[in-house]
Amino acid sequence: MDTSETYITMCEKATEIQAIGQERHRDTHAEWWTDKQGAICTEDDGFYFYEPCIWLPRQDQLQDMIPLPSDFHRVCDKLYKFTDWVKVNATYESSACTLEQMWLAFVMYEKHGKVWDGKDWVKEQNDHRPVD
Repeated sequence: MDTSETYITMCEKATEIQAIGQERHRDTHAEWWTDKQGAICTEDDGFYFYEPCIWLPRQDQLQDMIPLPSDFHRVCDKLYKFTDWVKVNATYESSACTLEQMWLAFVMYEKHGKVWDGKDWVKEQNDHRPVD
């Protein structure tokens, strides 16, 4: 599980993802969170949130945010799409990004048309995503 400063910042700035995390916080347990001081905690550790915390989605949770196009597609089709995206975005392929960072960037691009500029999520200028 990525608990790096980079991933925490990426998650914090991904307001669309944080909205999902706030919903999950009410419904599930064993989620990874961090407070503003960077203390990593999970609900099943008996930690109760007294201030807004940042949701750190696991890789499987990020993968679940990308739906399969139809019942006829396989999970590996999602992985092929992710792999193709990583190849096109050489920044991620050639960097020391973790898989959580890459999957978060993929989700933000696919679902919201945003890219990580190193400080924040910005709308992609040349959005080449295929229209469904």
